[in-house]
Amino acid sequence: MVYTIKSSAEALSDTASTISNANRVLIQHNANAGISHLITIKSDATFAGGPAIVGTFYIHPGQDIVIKKDKLFTLEVANAVDDVYATYIGVEG
Repeated sequence: MVYTIKSSAEALSDTASTISNANRVLIQHNANAGISHLITIKSDATFAGGPAIVGTFYIHPGQDIVIKKDKLFTLEVANAVDDVYATYIGVEG
């Protein structure tokens, strides 16, 4: 598979981000960090009752993963996490 980079990498935080309204996101965990982190995917605020948790998953040190999400869904991590990055990508092939 070939990935097209469509944005700069941004550090995930406890503030929700759509990652430039991306529908495919490369998530990377800095290999120098020693613990896994929980990534939370939330629906957008247009749903009745506001954002809701769509799903969660763990990313381990040195791991990267590509996910597909709705463009308005957001990603976030716990407070004080500073070693997980997300980049908007396109996928070919």
